[in-house]
Amino acid sequence: MSVVQILREDPCSLDFKPLEEALRAWEIRRSDPKNSHRLALELIDHALEFDDPLVTGWAYLTCGAHELAANEFEQAEESLESAIKLFTRTGEKRGESLAVVLRARVCMGRGEFHPALEMYKSIIEREAHGLQTLERFEAFNAIAGCFWGLDNVELCLLYLSKAFDTLRNTDYNTERATVLSNMGATLLAVGNYEAAREFLVAAVKFSKTSGDRVLGLNILTNLVACHVELEEVSEAVAVSTRMLSEYQDLAFAGPTNGVLCNAATAFALGKRWSLADQCLVGAQMIAQEGDVAISHVLVAQAEATIAFARGTYAVAAAHAEAILENFDEQLSNEARSQIYLLLVSCYQQLSRLDDMLATKKKRLTLSESRYSAGLAAAMVVLDLKASLKHLAI
Repeated sequence: MSVVQILREDPCSLDFKPLEEALRAWEIRRSDPKNSHRLALELIDHALEFDDPLVTGWAYLTCGAHELAANEFEQAEESLESAIKLFTRTGEKRGESLAVVLRARVCMGRGEFHPALEMYKSIIEREAHGLQTLERFEAFNAIAGCFWGLDNVELCLLYLSKAFDTLRNTDYNTERATVLSNMGATLLAVGNYEAAREFLVAAVKFSKTSGDRVLGLNILTNLVACHVELEEVSEAVAVSTRMLSEYQDLAFAGPTNGVLCNAATAFALGKRWSLADQCLVGAQMIAQEGDVAISHVLVAQAEATIAFARGTYAVAAAHAEAILENFDEQLSNEARSQIYLLLVSCYQQLSRLDDMLATKKKRLTLSESRYSAGLAAAMVVLDLKASLKHLAI
């Protein structure tokens, strides 16, 4: 008889140990999410029958984790608040820490980075009360995400390095690949392309044995962007070809179009026009269906770059100018810098020298404002590289 059957037929049976099953539901939330969620819900349904707040607390915690994974933020918030109250009442510090960590992730999902950060810090500052290695990793990785949302690159990288250090002497290579991918994405955003490439290449190697295809695709997407920025066209084409051969189903399914936009750009620079056009059409369809601003920005950037690669400089300039006019508030500093650089090249080809000089000045001003962030992150990057060299890949 299964534990769920025992629970339904006789919650008081000696064969059923509620606390053990509540803890098991939490432990198998990744390996067997369907049964984990089902068991947690059953435990909550029968909470009055065995009257144990600790059991119910773990059940609410597990339900909150599954609801958060499904982006059901309101339900997750309710479940996690219930878990926190029950754990506080029973003095269960580890459960409370886990619930607060997940509650902070709810805030992050809503873009509320300041309150999320305060929750994370409250846990870390009290030594996380016995959080296991992966749980500490997730906390540090999430804190880095908060600082990323707050545009603090130095502290983002610092906490990514802390997340990386928690994996020392472990074989959690999927998690290593995750944090290295995040490092690469962060460095991409501040224009440190060579360091970004180094971390992303390492992430590819660590992710080889991972079954996480979304992670694998994200790493390669960022790696294509690095190769493009470093003008390593053949490498960008090779990685893009790999993305489409191994992850075509994910790339064209959405909901974001960054994969296809990066691939379209790489193929255009490599004069692979048919592939570039196919990727661009797919990216345009995803942008239209999802109607998310960033997707439209990425499509417009890809269209401008493809036009430039074809030698239609007036068209490329028109696309780039339209991006600055229509998406001013959505542009990151890195995207703005890329557009300025493209415009400088277009204006030079079109002999629009006054426009070229004015755009160069804008890009220089933007570069100066980004310099301090890049400089502050430099020492963190050096430490991360040193840690990476000690690992056999």
